[in-house]
Amino acid sequence: MLVDIKEQIAKEIKNGKNVALYCYGIQAEYLITWLGHFHHVKPICIIDNDPRKKGQTDENIPILPYEEAKNEYQELSFFICSDDFKYTIIGRLLEKGEKPENIINYVPVEKRKGCLYFSNRLLLVQGSDSDEQHYLVHCNADSFKKQVLHTDFRNTEGTYSNAHEQLLNTYNRFAKDEIEECRSCVLNHEQYLVKESYKEHYKALAFYQKSCSDCLASCVYCCVGGNSADKFKAKYDDFDRYKVFVKRILKLRMLDRDFTCSFDVSERDMDKKIAVGMECLKECDYFPLVIKINSCLITYNDKIGEMMKKGLCYIIWSLDSGNRATYRKIKQIDAFERSVETVKKYLAEDVFHGKFIIPKYLIVKGINDTDEEFDSFLKLIIDLGLKNVSLSYDFYSSMEENDAAFIRRCYEKIVSSGLCLTYKNNSRQITEALNMNNILSQ
Repeated sequence: MLVDIKEQIAKEIKNGKNVALYCYGIQAEYLITWLGHFHHVKPICIIDNDPRKKGQTDENIPILPYEEAKNEYQELSFFICSDDFKYTIIGRLLEKGEKPENIINYVPVEKRKGCLYFSNRLLLVQGSDSDEQHYLVHCNADSFKKQVLHTDFRNTEGTYSNAHEQLLNTYNRFAKDEIEECRSCVLNHEQYLVKESYKEHYKALAFYQKSCSDCLASCVYCCVGGNSADKFKAKYDDFDRYKVFVKRILKLRMLDRDFTCSFDVSERDMDKKIAVGMECLKECDYFPLVIKINSCLITYNDKIGEMMKKGLCYIIWSLDSGNRATYRKIKQIDAFERSVETVKKYLAEDVFHGKFIIPKYLIVKGINDTDEEFDSFLKLIIDLGLKNVSLSYDFYSSMEENDAAFIRRCYEKIVSSGLCLTYKNNSRQITEALNMNNILSQ
């Protein structure tokens, strides 16, 4: 039986180990809060080599570079809090002489040419009833364009019995450089990755759906020229086939022990979609490190409410505006106040008091790229008592200097308001404007 890795960390701290969380971001913040609330323990320090982060967390845990932490504390055990950089950090720790047994979420790594997203994500897409197939997306070079690299899973006598064979076939084609779109991709370069012989290599699991045509609201990708032209009607009433598919993939036992799980699905019938995912995880004896929900929060969902009572998830709240009129332009639905009221309902139940309800502000040129609009957004989330903010940028527009200046002003306002910026790396423009680390240049 698998063990919840959060429980394992708590046990090791209670047994006297000096546990350091490596990489200070939303995962580390979540773990600190979870350990403190449910087990009344905390890590001895946070390690992050970004000098801008040096100092202390809100819980008075020191944030130190690796060398300083090693000088300050004896016999450190490390837990790496990152989906994107875990394997790189493991490789560098090994280079510095750290032993694998000192890394709580250790997996064997090697330096080779390969693609991080290809090898560490299980993005399970629920197809429509009409085409009778589901698929696994492998490519993330541009998440907001039609995906061309995927593995289709036809329903083989209702069992998906050849799923492993189909996955291996895709891997072999990638390893032999037979997949054309991967050959010159910027993501496909020499880096630390899980050893090819190691089975449990997927670091992230996502439940996805083939079409967003049943969304309750439009989003920025549709209103500024994204995938709206490719929308098609899809029926998702019958989840039985999808459950068989998901369980077959999960029972291959290819997930890392500290995997994160996300639900990237429209809000229509979201309770049913989340229930299906949670049922599959439970039956396959998996415990995600954290569950991420991406949502406009137009409707209240009992399943999300239950998870928030137990501290199991955090939510990326797609808000993108500070007032009703701008919200209508972006979402193409008059639901600004309704969304805010939904958040208030979750806040009343949330064991972490809204710390991990993360409002997202995606900057759209000509619609919400004004100081007045962003100031209204900040006032709303401060009044709600939220702490973390996601800042992103229209994926279909190039960034000019005045846009970069606006991004920097937004960041300064976030910091001066006592809020934290998270979820930066999904937008090249944000990371460039703020001169922050980007996965493409690791």
